[in-house]
Amino acid sequence: MLSLSLHRLCRLTSLVFSCLLLSTTAAGQDVAVGQLDATISPPELWYGVIKTPAVWLRTAVYLTEENGEWSGHAISLDQKKARMPLTKISRGDNRWTLEFKSVNAEFQGTEATDHRSVEGVFTQNGVPLALNLQRLAAIPPLPASKVYRGELNAIIRKLSMQLRIIDNERIDGKQLVLVDSLSDGFTSFVGTLEQTDNQRIVRVPALKAVWKGPVTEDDSLWTGNWTQGFIPLPLEWKRETQPLDELNLKPKRPQTPQPPFPYEVREVSWTNDTQPNVELSGTLTLPRSEHPVPAIILISGSGPQDRDETIAEHQPFWVIADYLTRQGFAVLRYDDRGTGVSTGNHQSAVTADFISDALSAWTFLSTQAGVDAEKIGLLGHSEGSSIALSAAVQNPRIPFLILMAGAGWDGRQIVVEQTLEMARRQGASVTSLLALRTLMEQHSDLVLAQPEPTEFATQVDQLVDAYLESEKLTDDEREVTEAVLAGRLKELNSNWYRDFLQRLPSVEIPKLKIPMLAVWGSEDVQVPAEGNRQAMQAALERSQPHTLTRLEILPKLNHLLQPCQTGLIQEYGTIETTIAPVALEKFAEFLRSVTAEQ
Repeated sequence: MLSLSLHRLCRLTSLVFSCLLLSTTAAGQDVAVGQLDATISPPELWYGVIKTPAVWLRTAVYLTEENGEWSGHAISLDQKKARMPLTKISRGDNRWTLEFKSVNAEFQGTEATDHRSVEGVFTQNGVPLALNLQRLAAIPPLPASKVYRGELNAIIRKLSMQLRIIDNERIDGKQLVLVDSLSDGFTSFVGTLEQTDNQRIVRVPALKAVWKGPVTEDDSLWTGNWTQGFIPLPLEWKRETQPLDELNLKPKRPQTPQPPFPYEVREVSWTNDTQPNVELSGTLTLPRSEHPVPAIILISGSGPQDRDETIAEHQPFWVIADYLTRQGFAVLRYDDRGTGVSTGNHQSAVTADFISDALSAWTFLSTQAGVDAEKIGLLGHSEGSSIALSAAVQNPRIPFLILMAGAGWDGRQIVVEQTLEMARRQGASVTSLLALRTLMEQHSDLVLAQPEPTEFATQVDQLVDAYLESEKLTDDEREVTEAVLAGRLKELNSNWYRDFLQRLPSVEIPKLKIPMLAVWGSEDVQVPAEGNRQAMQAALERSQPHTLTRLEILPKLNHLLQPCQTGLIQEYGTIETTIAPVALEKFAEFLRSVTAEQ
């Protein structure tokens, strides 16, 4: 539930493993334990662990010197081995400065006289954390004194989980443990282990998860339930001899484009003229043509997303760009501000900032050789559709729009209805759905009223208590559900979220007389198709829509326009298809018709 907020916080996985601190959506690079990165030869390997209250982040820094100049990158080993380029390296007088521009971070440290260690501080978004680096020949294995593994059946997919007990490490007097999702590559989440005469309890605050089971004589097998949301799921922990770093479960993604490409690929960057601290970076794919070609700009949905809109190993924007470029259209896709290689602060941005970024992308693309400046449209996905609508209202030179899973409802209704739709598809009763609607409507009203933070938290607790009165839960289930639900609702108090609740596509749509193609999947749970189509149709009828405007619901597709069974978020990663071919052809057909007319 509350998928909109979770989608914004990080790239979703089945258990919503939060991408904390060193989070980046730049392409990761696998680095096997005990091996050096083969792309740099010969590199120096420096290794350390950033220990936060939520997660331990093993960090590998690779440095190489050529003609007196240093270059390199870092890898966050506990975050799907995300690779972060180093944009500044200074190593003078035993003082180190490393800059990670893509994640708004910096490391400052002092190198020891033996040149084997550096003691310093890693700072990201103004938060300083100790980081001591050691010069090593290979990445060390995962720390653990005892290791347990188990398989969690998370409804749509099965996840391989790991629990590592770390001797001589305690939190508030409790044994520290580290929890890993081996299937997803997110590891080292900080937890605690409590044990009484008859019960074991593992708590993982960053995941808002609790595991509980009875104490038995056989310490090699722990039975119990994992709760992370409303439904407790069975999870057995079996004692193992060695920890695993991850499982080789890379999913098949047959649509992901592979070279060679029959078109030009340009890596580009430009500055948002209205916000000079924001430099956007992206990729322009351009057909080989003797004449300027029509073009389209891809705008991602909510949350910090890379230029490919990567989610669950899918790269839908890369697939769209490849397909449309092969059809004769230039395509520009870019990293969101503060994401990938783009600069700026995503966390503090609101929708108006993202509209400004989209407008700057249009201005940039209109100056590029080989592009027909009079035929540059926008394609927005999810919240990106609302951004595209507003950008087209502000810039009358934008000649056409494609809205992929776009909102016709206002933001408040989107939040309420998507929450109910997901609960409905997971079997919630009519009584529970009515109580859930009341909860979400009252929470939205509370966010918009903007009470001070302490009062906001108190009122959220009261709303959750009232909601749970209607649910038939055991004491244990209520304890965990209350903590999880209240925690997530309290997170939804940002300027961006408040702004989102007030977005009104129905006000923007009648202002536009340009051709628009709006496409939804019938099984979309995040932007339910029929209700949003009807709202968009009603808005269009308040003006004179263009004769080429089309609103279409494609059967059996989800929010990403994948063929699906349930439409639920947990299913995204289990589907091999990134985007249904029928949707891609709809985009191309529309572009051919609108650009031929102009």
